[in-house]
Amino acid sequence: MDVIIISVTKRLNGVCIAGIGKYNTWVRPTKREELELKDIKINDKEYISVGNVYEFHFSSKAPIQCQSENYLIDDYREIKCKGTMPESERRKLFHQLSENSLVTSDQSNNIADILRAKNRSIVMFGPVRLQSVYLHAEENMKCPEISFSVDSVVVKGIQDKTNLQCTDLKFWQFARQLLKKNDTNSMTLDDTGIKKLLGYDKVFVIVGLTKLYHGKNWPMIIGLHMFPDYYQAIDYSDL
Repeated sequence: MDVIIISVTKRLNGVCIAGIGKYNTWVRPTKREELELKDIKINDKEYISVGNVYEFHFSSKAPIQCQSENYLIDDYREIKCKGTMPESERRKLFHQLSENSLVTSDQSNNIADILRAKNRSIVMFGPVRLQSVYLHAEENMKCPEISFSVDSVVVKGIQDKTNLQCTDLKFWQFARQLLKKNDTNSMTLDDTGIKKLLGYDKVFVIVGLTKLYHGKNWPMIIGLHMFPDYYQAIDYSDL
């Protein structure tokens, strides 16, 4: 199956990837154990990255809880890169994928409840407005926390929490370098501030639910996409 990867995220002990397959359906390539960096390294030299189209071979679908999008990667077949989707085509695709009405038509705006009720774990919203972006680091860089709205409706998580953790690997590295550049352990940016830094005119957000953790499927921002896109190198040796 050809999959356009639009989410590569950092996890505590590994990584997670997601993308779009045939008929614009969501696909989470997985293994029985947690994906590690070595699992997304192809040709012994490059890592699976956002914006590229890959040919995957899956042994079966493997839904777990509300993660109905899971597919088991066939370890005996090679993952091949088939090219990069141009930014103009990605922008068009994202407009097609966006499901803003899921929150604008629901009074609770609780994205975890909304997705679980539909037995799914991934959704894209956009264009959105970034209300606030909180960057913080202690001994290790913690995930940025982002609050965003869809058509003026603020998206909420569990217990009405509006700041969702952003595990998007590219943005995580951007945040890490920004804190280092400013010699600080924390920063809070509004939409104007982050837009000035990254120069975008539209933002799309992918929200994904975790597997059960402390009895809940926690919503996180697993993809943060700006148009025009911004450049950020990723140091895979220092995650």
